[in-house]
Parts: sequence; structure tokens; C-alpha cells
Amino acid sequence: CNGKTDEKYPELGQVCDGPDGDSCANGTFTCSPDGSSVQCINEFPTNVQELCDNQDNDCDGTTDEGFPLGQACDGPDSDECKNGTWSCGKVGKLECTNETVLNIKELCNLKDDDCDGATDEGFGQKGLKCDSSADSDSCETGTYQCTPQGTLACTGDNACVSGASCKISQSSAELDQCLCGGSSICSSSQGDSCSGGVCTCKGGSACGFGQKCTASGCKPL
Repeated sequence: CNGKTDEKYPELGQVCDGPDGDSCANGTFTCSPDGSSVQCINEFPTNVQELCDNQDNDCDGTTDEGFPLGQACDGPDSDECKNGTWSCGKVGKLECTNETVLNIKELCNLKDDDCDGATDEGFGQKGLKCDSSADSDSCETGTYQCTPQGTLACTGDNACVSGASCKISQSSAELDQCLCGGSSICSSSQGDSCSGGVCTCKGGSACGFGQKCTASGCKPL
């Protein structure tokens, strides 16, 4: 009866932050039911979440915490290389932007160009036997290998000489052989010739059964 009301509680009616997940003062101090204290009630909204929008949404004194802003990321292109950076986008969401190189394609070069954890995928024929289009036979004495340009090409294929026959292997990894009688690898690519079942090497060596022509003459098979 001193003419004043609730004078022991100066915070009464002031804004306050209740026991929720944010630090925003969205409630008001109100007298407790027993009148012994004040309590923060009527808070709205509660548990305000931090957004990626350059603002302190949850009122904790920091901005955009919990978002990996500036870190490397991979945007919505066809490769998986992290050439972009995380930044705040529309409606408070995280977006990968400013990607400098897009849609990196895998090359045949023993490298993981598109950053997907695999190497030279898409070049399944690498290492298998092949026949070069540069010769007229169908003997697969070459292998598919990576080129300096990152493509796949048939390399090392030897053209069979006139009079030689092709011994076809039963495996896609094992090369065919140009046979002249009992000799193998008798090829015009090496400058050999085949006559009467004998392969004559470029240097003049005549290779018979169980031998093959090489750059240095006849060698055992």
C-alpha cells in the first residue's frame, strides 16, 4: 500500500529470452504464478534457426555459423571436381557457386581427371589386343593404349607379310601372331619377308621353325 505496484521487479514487462534453442529475446518477463519472482514466457517465435543469409538469425552474436562458407565444393556439373566455393544463396540456403572449370571429362592418361575416384573409366579396351586400320590384314597383333592426347588408339600392330598366316589367340589380352611356317612375328612392319615357310628378317637372317624375327635377327619363340 505504498502507491506502487510490483516495484521489486523492475524487469517486469521487459523483453527476454526463454529456455529455447536460440538467444533471441522474443518473450516478456511476467509475474510467476506464486508472485515470488518473474519468469520469461509468451516467447514467439522459439528455437530460431541460423540461416545462410549474412544475418545473425539466432541472436548469438555470430553470423552464418555452421555453414562451410568459402570452402571448396563441386557444383551441379558432370564432373566431381571441387572447383567452386560454398556461399549463401537464395532463401538462406547454402549453394556451391563460382565453379571455375566445368564438366571435366575423363581422359586416357592414368589420372582421375573428373575426380570420381576412378582412373581411365570409359576406356575398357585399354590393354586388349587390336588390329590397326593402317594394314590390310585382320591379325590383332597390337594393343589399345593411351595416347599423349588422352584418347585410346591401337599401337604396336605388326602387318603380316605376304605368305604369312594369322594365328588367332583365344584371349582378348593375348596377341595374335603372324606365322610364316613355324616362325612367328614375321611382319612387313619389321621389313621381313616370308617364302617357303621361312621368315627372312630385315637384316637377312632366315628364321625357321621355332624361331621369330626381331630387330636383331632370329630369336627362339
